[in-house]
Amino acid sequence: MVDGHRPDGGLVIDCHAHLMPPRWQTASSPPSLYDADGMLTKQEKGGVDVSVFGNNWIRRPEGNRSPLDLIKEFNEFAADLTSRHDGHFLGLASTVAYGSDDMLAETEHAITELGLKGIMINSSFDGEYLDSDAAEPFWTLVERLDVPVFIHPPGTTIGDEFMHMFRLPEMVGRPFDTTMSLVRFILTGGMVRHPSLKLVCAHVGGTLPV
Repeated sequence: MVDGHRPDGGLVIDCHAHLMPPRWQTASSPPSLYDADGMLTKQEKGGVDVSVFGNNWIRRPEGNRSPLDLIKEFNEFAADLTSRHDGHFLGLASTVAYGSDDMLAETEHAITELGLKGIMINSSFDGEYLDSDAAEPFWTLVERLDVPVFIHPPGTTIGDEFMHMFRLPEMVGRPFDTTMSLVRFILTGGMVRHPSLKLVCAHVGGTLPV
């Protein structure tokens, strides 16, 4: 690596980072999730040019605000941080794949008007996987927008009640949630119905490569 870049002149990109609006911070949250300046310092030390960040729904502010309100706030934050830091950050739009028409409209707004270059979604949400019929309007929108989708496991997965020991949610629950969702999507014809999708799957796609 030469001056933080690859010898061939390409950029070094961290495609899996998390930053949240500072006012979302709670006492139990790692401070680094709200410290953009700290991430810039780590970028410089590690020779990273660009960090791609999104909202994986594991951290959210206290209170009972609706998912749509939180998504709108995060997307504004992501767009602002992206624009203020001279190419060092690239924010992904936050959304729920099984959302309402208002959720779809906000997703389109985040891409076409706020200028975000991709979308982050959970591999499941409230027990629903990505092959759900309710997600079809989302996938149709994604194809029309022609942007990549980063798939990340949620904080609480199906079977979470059996994993409150030995960090099993991180070692088993989340990787297998990604695996289950992707395999269901593939086997039910998701990639046939939507052949132009560009998917980036966290944690090497769970156990899918095996």
